[in-house]
Amino acid sequence: MKRRVQEQLGNEQKAGNRQVALDVNELFDDAELQKLHEERLAKLKAEKEKRQEMSRRGHGSLEEITEGEFLETVTKADLVVCHFFHRDFERCKVMDKHLALLAKKYFTTRFVKLSAPVGPTPHCVGRCLLQSSRPQR
Repeated sequence: MKRRVQEQLGNEQKAGNRQVALDVNELFDDAELQKLHEERLAKLKAEKEKRQEMSRRGHGSLEEITEGEFLETVTKADLVVCHFFHRDFERCKVMDKHLALLAKKYFTTRFVKLSAPVGPTPHCVGRCLLQSSRPQR
């Protein structure tokens, strides 16, 4: 990197650009800049590790879960979108396609789907305060 900066400065001076010449060595020896650089690297590493951990837990994709896995899955994530679907409904397949796209876009939200041919069980509704997307009759 040091060499690139020096080459850049050399190229600018050859091209006739009269900029203030900086002592590149001073920039690299600056303790304050070094500290900022190290802090930023540490922050980036932490973000990368967090993203990898979230990816291992299923973030970034639409995952089918069973009713037994439901409570554990939704309590471990901060934000969850759960699609209660029926295998024979074409609209559910279309919804799955769109949710899979959204899962990639909104990585921090966990997207899951649960086969529920007769709807969510009363246990799930009562424990998780679920809202239905079906119109009220």
